[in-house]
Amino acid sequence: MQKAARIIGICLSRVQEEYRLQCIKAFNQHASAKGYRLFIFNAKSDFFLPPTPTDFGEMTVYQLIPYDLLDAMILFPDTIHRDSILNDILENCRSRQIPVLTIDTALEGCINFRFDYANSFEKLCRHVVEVHHARTLFMLAGFAENNFSNERIAVFQKVL
Repeated sequence: MQKAARIIGICLSRVQEEYRLQCIKAFNQHASAKGYRLFIFNAKSDFFLPPTPTDFGEMTVYQLIPYDLLDAMILFPDTIHRDSILNDILENCRSRQIPVLTIDTALEGCINFRFDYANSFEKLCRHVVEVHHARTLFMLAGFAENNFSNERIAVFQKVL
């Protein structure tokens, strides 16, 4: 069977969040201009908390991916907090030699795109300390053991 268009899969969760929705819109605009089509596989939950019966149902969306139709996969690993889902997607792509691009989280064997949040946060911290001469500081980093939170803590300590 011959495909009419080349297809890129996108796996993420909570696509309704503004940043993710803007990414999808930008991907779609550029993909359409080049003759590609997007298949988006999204769940309402990010699976961060212990699974509920509803979560198990939502996870099945990632089992419906038609890998044999895909020319590439874009994965947002930081939006899906369940290693088993990510590992299944990666294994299915690797076994079919589908290139995988990741956004914001580096995964081995993938083409990784990560934005330089640390540089911006460092400039912000330096501004507060050097321009405003703040000496009593309180920093809220985010979720514990989160890559972005750990990065913010390291930058904050560096500036101090």
